[in-house]
Amino acid sequence: MTRHRPPADVGAVTGAQPVSSWVPPQVYADSLLRAAAYVCLYVTDENDRPLQLHSVYSPGHPWHMIGGAIDLGERPWDAVVRECREETGMTAVGPPRLLATVYGQPRARRPYSTRCS
Repeated sequence: MTRHRPPADVGAVTGAQPVSSWVPPQVYADSLLRAAAYVCLYVTDENDRPLQLHSVYSPGHPWHMIGGAIDLGERPWDAVVRECREETGMTAVGPPRLLATVYGQPRARRPYSTRCS
């Protein structure tokens, strides 16, 4: 009876080092998968109708929500307050509540995965 032996590189998915070897923090950070994080603010008027902005960027998608990319080291709520101020001149006030989280796979035009909260 012949036993199946896995190839020597099994487990070397992203060039990870063996657990016992130490690597500098920057080398470790560079080995992690990349992702971009975005925020979106859902705002309604007194009749519970959602507020959307007219897009100047995409004629194919003329309306969009308030939001944008989270800056490095920024908390999601701080990012959405900043984006709201930049895009509308209004200041969002709490309490913040999470409505949804969406995860997107990397694609040709967006090589990193995306996470929207």
